[in-house]
Amino acid sequence: MASYLLPFGAIGLAWLAYPRTPWLASIAGLLAVIGWLPFSALTAQDDVTNALAQLPDSASYGGFWDHFTNDPVMLSYLVVYVVGHLTSYVLFGIALGRGRIISWWATWMLAASSPLTLTAFVFPYRLVVGAVALGLVVIGSVPAAVAMIRGRRVPAAT
Repeated sequence: MASYLLPFGAIGLAWLAYPRTPWLASIAGLLAVIGWLPFSALTAQDDVTNALAQLPDSASYGGFWDHFTNDPVMLSYLVVYVVGHLTSYVLFGIALGRGRIISWWATWMLAASSPLTLTAFVFPYRLVVGAVALGLVVIGSVPAAVAMIRGRRVPAAT
Protein backbone atom coordinates (compact mmCIF):
# COMPACT_ATOMS: atom_id res chain seq x y z
CA MET A 1 0.00 0.00 0.00
CA ALA A 2 2.72 2.45 0.98
CA SER A 3 4.51 2.17 -2.35
CA TYR A 4 1.33 3.42 -4.05
CA LEU A 5 0.39 6.12 -1.55
CA LEU A 6 3.78 7.63 -0.66
CA PRO A 7 4.21 9.65 -3.86
CA PHE A 8 0.77 11.22 -3.48
CA GLY A 9 1.46 12.10 0.15
CA ALA A 10 4.82 13.63 -0.71
CA ILE A 11 3.38 15.67 -3.54
CA GLY A 12 0.58 16.84 -1.28
CA LEU A 13 2.95 17.90 1.49
CA ALA A 14 5.16 19.74 -1.00
CA TRP A 15 2.13 21.49 -2.52
CA LEU A 16 0.91 22.53 0.93
CA ALA A 17 4.30 23.89 2.03
CA TYR A 18 5.27 25.55 -1.26
CA PRO A 19 3.62 28.99 -0.84
CA ARG A 20 5.44 29.72 2.44
CA THR A 21 8.68 27.75 2.00
CA PRO A 22 9.19 27.20 -1.72
CA TRP A 23 12.83 26.08 -1.59
CA LEU A 24 12.33 23.63 1.25
CA ALA A 25 9.12 22.30 -0.27
CA SER A 26 10.74 21.82 -3.68
CA ILE A 27 13.83 20.09 -2.29
CA ALA A 28 11.77 17.87 0.02
CA GLY A 29 9.35 16.98 -2.78
CA LEU A 30 12.14 16.12 -5.18
CA LEU A 31 13.95 14.01 -2.57
CA ALA A 32 10.71 12.25 -1.69
CA VAL A 33 9.96 11.27 -5.28
CA ILE A 34 13.55 10.16 -5.91
CA GLY A 35 13.52 8.21 -2.65
CA TRP A 36 10.24 6.59 -3.55
CA LEU A 37 11.48 5.22 -6.90
CA PRO A 38 13.28 2.14 -5.47
CA PHE A 39 10.56 1.43 -2.90
CA SER A 40 8.92 -1.29 -5.00
CA ALA A 41 12.27 -3.12 -5.30
CA LEU A 42 12.68 -2.98 -1.53
CA THR A 43 9.13 -4.27 -1.10
CA ALA A 44 9.96 -7.11 -3.51
CA GLN A 45 13.02 -7.88 -1.40
CA ASP A 46 10.77 -8.30 1.64
CA ASP A 47 8.44 -10.52 -0.39
CA VAL A 48 11.34 -12.73 -1.51
CA THR A 49 12.44 -13.02 2.11
CA ASN A 50 8.95 -14.16 3.16
CA ALA A 51 8.71 -16.60 0.24
CA LEU A 52 12.08 -18.16 1.05
CA ALA A 53 11.18 -18.47 4.72
CA GLN A 54 8.08 -20.51 3.85
CA LEU A 55 9.86 -22.97 1.56
CA PRO A 56 10.80 -26.40 2.89
CA ASP A 57 14.35 -26.43 4.22
CA SER A 58 14.39 -22.62 4.16
CA ALA A 59 17.72 -22.47 6.01
CA SER A 60 19.48 -23.79 2.90
CA TYR A 61 18.56 -20.58 1.04
CA GLY A 62 20.49 -18.38 3.47
CA GLY A 63 23.40 -17.92 1.09
CA PHE A 64 21.11 -16.84 -1.72
CA TRP A 65 19.23 -14.46 0.57
CA ASP A 66 22.47 -12.97 1.90
CA HIS A 67 23.85 -12.50 -1.61
CA PHE A 68 20.61 -10.98 -2.91
CA THR A 69 20.04 -8.55 -0.03
CA ASN A 70 23.68 -7.40 0.08
CA ASP A 71 24.02 -7.10 -3.69
CA PRO A 72 25.31 -3.68 -4.87
CA VAL A 73 22.06 -3.05 -6.75
CA MET A 74 19.87 -3.69 -3.72
CA LEU A 75 22.25 -1.70 -1.53
CA SER A 76 22.04 1.25 -3.92
CA TYR A 77 18.23 1.05 -3.80
CA LEU A 78 18.37 1.15 -0.02
CA VAL A 79 20.74 4.13 0.01
CA VAL A 80 18.56 6.07 -2.44
CA TYR A 81 15.49 5.30 -0.31
CA VAL A 82 17.17 6.34 2.93
CA VAL A 83 18.72 9.53 1.59
CA GLY A 84 15.70 10.55 -0.50
CA HIS A 85 12.58 9.43 1.26
CA LEU A 86 13.67 9.67 4.87
CA THR A 87 15.41 13.02 4.47
CA SER A 88 12.35 14.44 2.73
CA TYR A 89 10.07 13.88 5.72
CA VAL A 90 12.47 15.75 8.00
CA LEU A 91 12.45 18.61 5.47
CA PHE A 92 8.65 18.47 5.13
CA GLY A 93 8.34 18.80 8.90
CA ILE A 94 10.69 21.79 8.89
CA ALA A 95 8.95 23.41 5.89
CA LEU A 96 5.45 23.00 7.29
CA GLY A 97 6.61 24.21 10.71
CA ARG A 98 8.50 27.25 9.39
CA GLY A 99 5.52 28.18 7.28
CA ARG A 100 3.18 27.73 10.28
CA ILE A 101 0.94 25.64 8.09
CA ILE A 102 0.19 22.85 10.54
CA SER A 103 0.59 22.56 14.31
CA TRP A 104 4.02 22.19 15.87
CA TRP A 105 3.31 18.68 17.20
CA ALA A 106 2.42 17.42 13.71
CA THR A 107 5.60 18.89 12.23
CA TRP A 108 7.67 17.20 14.93
CA MET A 109 5.94 13.88 14.26
CA LEU A 110 6.75 14.08 10.56
CA ALA A 111 10.37 15.06 11.22
CA ALA A 112 10.88 12.47 13.98
CA SER A 113 9.54 9.61 11.90
CA SER A 114 12.68 9.41 9.75
CA PRO A 115 15.31 9.08 12.49
CA LEU A 116 13.06 6.54 14.17
CA THR A 117 12.79 4.60 10.89
CA LEU A 118 16.59 4.54 10.68
CA THR A 119 16.81 3.08 14.19
CA ALA A 120 14.41 0.34 13.11
CA PHE A 121 17.18 -1.03 10.87
CA VAL A 122 19.41 -1.72 13.89
CA PHE A 123 17.02 -1.98 16.84
CA PRO A 124 16.13 -5.53 17.96
CA TYR A 125 12.38 -4.83 17.96
CA ARG A 126 12.35 -3.48 14.40
CA LEU A 127 8.68 -4.23 13.71
CA VAL A 128 7.57 -2.29 16.77
CA VAL A 129 9.91 0.63 16.05
CA GLY A 130 8.89 0.63 12.37
CA ALA A 131 5.21 0.62 13.31
CA VAL A 132 5.74 3.56 15.68
CA ALA A 133 7.62 5.47 12.95
CA LEU A 134 4.84 4.79 10.46
CA GLY A 135 2.30 5.86 13.07
CA LEU A 136 4.13 9.17 13.48
CA VAL A 137 3.92 9.79 9.73
CA VAL A 138 0.22 8.94 9.62
CA ILE A 139 -0.72 11.00 12.68
CA GLY A 140 1.52 13.89 11.64
CA SER A 141 -0.01 13.89 8.17
CA VAL A 142 -3.60 14.17 9.39
CA PRO A 143 -3.45 17.95 10.05
CA ALA A 144 -1.89 18.44 6.60
CA ALA A 145 -4.65 16.39 4.99
CA VAL A 146 -7.29 18.37 6.87
CA ALA A 147 -5.69 21.64 5.72
CA MET A 148 -5.72 20.41 2.13
CA ILE A 149 -9.33 19.22 2.30
CA ARG A 150 -10.48 22.49 3.82
CA GLY A 151 -8.58 24.40 1.18
CA ARG A 152 -6.52 26.23 3.75
CA ARG A 153 -3.45 26.53 1.65
CA VAL A 154 -1.65 29.41 3.31
CA PRO A 155 -0.85 32.31 0.99
CA ALA A 156 2.80 33.06 0.30
CA ALA A 157 4.61 35.18 2.85
CA THR A 158 5.37 38.68 1.64
